[in-house]
Amino acid sequence: MHRIALKHFLLSFVLVALCAEIATSQTQEEVRAVAIDTDSAPASFSSADARVNDWVSRGEQQSRIDRNDYLIQAKDVLKIVVYDEPDLSTEQIRVSIDGHVNLPLVGKVTVAGLNASQIEDRIEELLKDGFILSPQVSVLLEEYGRRIIHVLGSVGGPGSYTIGEDVTLLEIITSAGGLTTFAGELILVKRMIDGVQETIEIDRKKLFEDGDLSQNLKLFHNDFVFATKSDVIYVLGEVESPGRFVWDKELTVFQAILRAGGVSQVAARKKIKLVRSSGGKRDIIFVNLDDFTKEGDLSKDVPLLPDDIVIVPQSLF
Repeated sequence: MHRIALKHFLLSFVLVALCAEIATSQTQEEVRAVAIDTDSAPASFSSADARVNDWVSRGEQQSRIDRNDYLIQAKDVLKIVVYDEPDLSTEQIRVSIDGHVNLPLVGKVTVAGLNASQIEDRIEELLKDGFILSPQVSVLLEEYGRRIIHVLGSVGGPGSYTIGEDVTLLEIITSAGGLTTFAGELILVKRMIDGVQETIEIDRKKLFEDGDLSQNLKLFHNDFVFATKSDVIYVLGEVESPGRFVWDKELTVFQAILRAGGVSQVAARKKIKLVRSSGGKRDIIFVNLDDFTKEGDLSKDVPLLPDDIVIVPQSLF
């Protein structure tokens, strides 16, 4: 009886010390989070860089982040700790193809399809059955057997991709067929951090055109990558290649027509229509192409806005 009482006293002491250590660790994490949130870096993409670097450095903490969301599957590697029972603990054990792990005393335990908390409860119940009076079990996900990344938006092949090892943003976008012509300025990576969805903004031009590898984010299981769509304008009618085109702030009616290959020989050059929708209303602006092509008066060229439609009608004569 004295031995059992002593064991319970020691167990309580260990649990109190453990709780204090966890509380201290959480406080340190909160201090680091405040330091990141109050960073004086510019609010544009440089602030995104700081957040990206922070999350990359926290990659080893993904087992805690996904603790209640992620369901264990075949080939995952677990760390199973039975407190005060080192002989029953395992530093690394891989889940078998059929979803089991073999543990001391209790033997084969089905873990696939359960989250870490559910596995802890299952192992504790098995240990209570004639082995340990009040077992305390902790399960951590050490390594994913496979990772699923979801790629959406302006890519060649949107969908969910299964990978077996670490992957970066560049690699997963390449696997998804690359960015389309109409990809926007931002690539968004959405992930769950401590039960809260966070969004990381990546500058497409910095990554793909400038080769800035600080934007090449390391991805984790169940990340969502969304390639945004750029703003567009439309050029229709009597042009060589009618269609939609990427909008930019410097784009004008004349430049849009040039992107569409120029007007045809039967185009009504003096009756070009610019259709613009705003606030539920549709306005039509008439443009004479000869004003700034033949007469050289570029002040009469009209700047375009996103979703503007340039229509080049056919001349009747």
